[in-house]
Amino acid sequence: MAAGIGQRLSDEASGAGILVTRAGDGDLSFAPKREDAPPLLLGRRFSCATCGTTVLCTKAGEASVLCHGTPLQPVEAKPLPSSD
Repeated sequence: MAAGIGQRLSDEASGAGILVTRAGDGDLSFAPKREDAPPLLLGRRFSCATCGTTVLCTKAGEASVLCHGTPLQPVEAKPLPSSD
């Protein structure tokens, strides 16, 4: 399903939940935990390299979030500027 900004999605099987923070043209779906996918941890952001969809994990669970059939990858934190 194509998701819009602010839409909440949840997986009934694992209890995982996400919030869409940037919408792209991909279809988001949940799948059972895959070996090639990072764990869904509370507060982590995940992004699709193909369309730019970004989600925030609001409830951890043993599931994988897929977009375009591939698992979303974690977004690395931006380094803060030096306070010197």
